[in-house]
Amino acid sequence: MKYIKIVLFALLTTLTLNAEVAYNEQILTSNGGDGVAISGEWAFVGDHDNCKVTIYKLNYATMEWGDGTDANIPFQTLGNNCNSAGFRGFGASVSQSGNWLVVGAPEGSNPQLYGAFHVYEYVQANAQWEAKTGKKGYQGDAAGALDHGEFGASVSMRDNGGTSKLLLVGAPTDGANKNNRAGKAYVFTLDESNGGTVTKVGEFTGENAGDNFGLSVTSDGTRFLIGAPQYDAPGATDAGKAYLYSTINSTTADKTYVGVQAGAERGKELSLSSTKYMLLSGNIATAYDGTQALPSVPIKNVGSTNGGDVSQSAGVVAVARKGSDVLIYPNIDDSSATPITIAKNQTNFGEDINLYKDQLIVNGDVSNEAYVYSFPCGMKPTHLVANEWAMVSVPCNVSSANIVDLFGDDMGAGNDTLCTTSDSAEACNWAMYKDGPHYTGSSNDNVIMTASDPMELGKGYWIIADHNVTLQVDDNVQAGRTSITRMAPGNDPKYVGSYDAPLPDLVAGDEKKVMMGNPFPRAFKWTNLQIGGTSFVPLLNNSFYNDTGYVYDNTQSGQPYRAITATGTPGIADEIKPYEAFWLKDLGANTVSGLKLALPFEK
Repeated sequence: MKYIKIVLFALLTTLTLNAEVAYNEQILTSNGGDGVAISGEWAFVGDHDNCKVTIYKLNYATMEWGDGTDANIPFQTLGNNCNSAGFRGFGASVSQSGNWLVVGAPEGSNPQLYGAFHVYEYVQANAQWEAKTGKKGYQGDAAGALDHGEFGASVSMRDNGGTSKLLLVGAPTDGANKNNRAGKAYVFTLDESNGGTVTKVGEFTGENAGDNFGLSVTSDGTRFLIGAPQYDAPGATDAGKAYLYSTINSTTADKTYVGVQAGAERGKELSLSSTKYMLLSGNIATAYDGTQALPSVPIKNVGSTNGGDVSQSAGVVAVARKGSDVLIYPNIDDSSATPITIAKNQTNFGEDINLYKDQLIVNGDVSNEAYVYSFPCGMKPTHLVANEWAMVSVPCNVSSANIVDLFGDDMGAGNDTLCTTSDSAEACNWAMYKDGPHYTGSSNDNVIMTASDPMELGKGYWIIADHNVTLQVDDNVQAGRTSITRMAPGNDPKYVGSYDAPLPDLVAGDEKKVMMGNPFPRAFKWTNLQIGGTSFVPLLNNSFYNDTGYVYDNTQSGQPYRAITATGTPGIADEIKPYEAFWLKDLGANTVSGLKLALPFEK
């Protein structure tokens, strides 16, 4: 990620992006910088001109960035001394994984300018990020880099299994020797259990002098994607090239991707996920299927980006068109889908972006502003197939809206008549049902909903339509983020807290089947569910409900339900997505009232 320096100015505004998608915009003001990064409860903002990184913490109660409590105060500042050896250019690149942070300083180690990177760990006991690589950081010459090689211009850190992190560091003006500064990328491991000890394990070298190989680097943990945006293809100056490796120290890439035309600068911006996509950008952005070992055929050519950045999270893709807007693709492999557009007519808007679940941070240049966009109902819709049942929930607080307000216009003009009875002869297009009073799970017990009925947070519902439908909470609905009703004890690394949804009273011998749903715009792991009344225990250890849930899945053969277990099933997703609902079965062994299901909001 690139650099930015900001001082938080708390301005939270609810806006509309396009039909059916709303967001909150928080303006972050500064006096310099243009790079941003965001992950979990942390935002890291680099300012390489002043050699510092400003850290912000998310207040989950207000969803504002600051010191975790006050939206006007940064949490912590790192660096801030350009005269200190190893800190020149500090903040030019940042990357976080869990409680670990790496910051690049490509002009560090004055006067030789070997460059450096610095590693920090968040120490909960001291409530701060603490340096782990000494006062000068890990300097480029220790890795064998040349002087003036810009070691640390790009950094990427990922989990490497157990207590190990994998760290990729770019040095775009480094090279095999001073006469061939094609660029390099270095691979390190970081040992969490040994104080963050960093060990070099390999490197990759570019092809030609001036290619800027290593200007952008990323990894999915097993593959390494490195960009050389100034690579000259035959007849195409600065076409750019991206290199995909699966073996550390390999002298030949497993596959390369050359820019489609002169000036494309392919490889200037990169993103790689083994479960979703490979994104290549520069002045033209292209998406590939990242689940393939060696992606070959593009699934989406986004078009001109003018040097804008790319990012992805939870299957959602963001592509910036620098100086214009950011396009958000909830399903980029759906050629007919229209992206969400965040527009700003600013020269450098979108030069650097970072997407994390339902949060997007974008740099700007008006009064040196940056922007955080939060989507209270999420970015990704859910889909109905014609004449097939689905179980759904609502992912945000829409207490003042009824089901027609929520989904009526999704049905389309002329196809929006809500069924009022279960009579198949009724002339209508869609229907919704809720749990009946006996909670038997039987269709005969379910109750058809009327136009004035609301959807309750944490509850599940049946829905069906006579045509294909994309469901998303409408922009004309006064929607807000679901409040966290109970915070997690301590600083749980998995989730912030929960929305505690009431469960029906239980009677021994009378087994109930209850439809529940995800009330948040983020997916949650089944293993993080809890149940209780005044105190809560993991669903896995409770004595009231079966710890296996059931999601309706009409692609299943035989019984159309997919079991979700507390221990996990190979090949089966163990999470509940936004808009998704599930069955929970009472064990029938207890008579008890006042139970609640704690639905977690994960970090």
